[in-house]
Amino acid sequence: MRFFRHEEWGALQTFIRAHTHDRYILADKRYFDWQFTPQVTDAADTAAPSVLVLEINGTIRGYLGIITLPMNYYNTDVRGACLANLMTDTALRNRGVGVDFIARAQDAGYDLVYTTGYLPPLTPIYRHLGWQTDLLLRRFLFIIDANKTSTLAGVPVSESCHEKKAVCRTYICEEQFAIPDGIDALWMRVKEKYPITVIRSRAYLTWRYAHNPFLKYRFVTVRTGGVIEAYAVVRIEHAGDYTIGRIIDFIATDASERSLLAAVTNLCKRSGAHLIDFFFTGNFHEQSLLDAGFVEDTYEPYARIPIRFQPLDRTIMHINCAFRIMSPHPQVGMRMNSNDWYITKGDGDQDRGNPR
Repeated sequence: MRFFRHEEWGALQTFIRAHTHDRYILADKRYFDWQFTPQVTDAADTAAPSVLVLEINGTIRGYLGIITLPMNYYNTDVRGACLANLMTDTALRNRGVGVDFIARAQDAGYDLVYTTGYLPPLTPIYRHLGWQTDLLLRRFLFIIDANKTSTLAGVPVSESCHEKKAVCRTYICEEQFAIPDGIDALWMRVKEKYPITVIRSRAYLTWRYAHNPFLKYRFVTVRTGGVIEAYAVVRIEHAGDYTIGRIIDFIATDASERSLLAAVTNLCKRSGAHLIDFFFTGNFHEQSLLDAGFVEDTYEPYARIPIRFQPLDRTIMHINCAFRIMSPHPQVGMRMNSNDWYITKGDGDQDRGNPR
């Protein structure tokens, strides 16, 4: 087991296609290189994709991707990583290969590691290696077209209530595709609000959203006096007869949360979305979401609305999350609260193109 080398792409692509399908997104070299080559580091120009491979007798028999990310850990910048897309040859499963992959990745010099959307059979492996597996990405929904959403859910669903409280209109809301200046200053102001998360620098947002090789995102900002108070990353997904507004990332000062939600809702309505969804861990933004008319999908009929639309999949109805702190902050140690993690769909590999 070792790290992948550039010249091995053909062999790894053959392995991926043999275990998925010809149009699987990670069999596309552009996407593979974009996702796994460290971008927010000094070595970004020369680094090979950060991927572990298992080679047996000259043949690649498995791989695990590592998305290297600078992270905030209780107001301290640390080196983090999101593990993604573990895949092994079927003949090697249940033989400890998965354990070896994860153990090798977590011991590669990171202060903390996490993963999202992993297969349930991997849960005992993560627990064996000291990970906490009690997190789920919560989903909040805003129903714009009740008829369309009812068809999607298979049961009657009501349109979401509009603003329950007046929104302050002193803010200026803007929509754009590029990442604006002022994001770094916003992050420094709000980083204590998000104790454990990916550092939302302009460099990170540019790589993750502006430079994505397949998906197009809208960047919504709220400003007052020319200063950015909040931003959201939104993707309008067209899936057959349905259009979904997906909030992929959301960072805001307390006072600007409601204005940002109003701006995002208006954007999705103008784009013809039938519903809006937003996935994240922890209790962040909860009251503002409820005040804005969003509902959590923890009860009927909202629990019946699928989370995957391309293709439509009703077998997976939540996104799990596991993590391990490798180098605890000396002032926090074991007092860490799982709800201090703020992970959205954009902070891993859960929002990606599907060429099928």
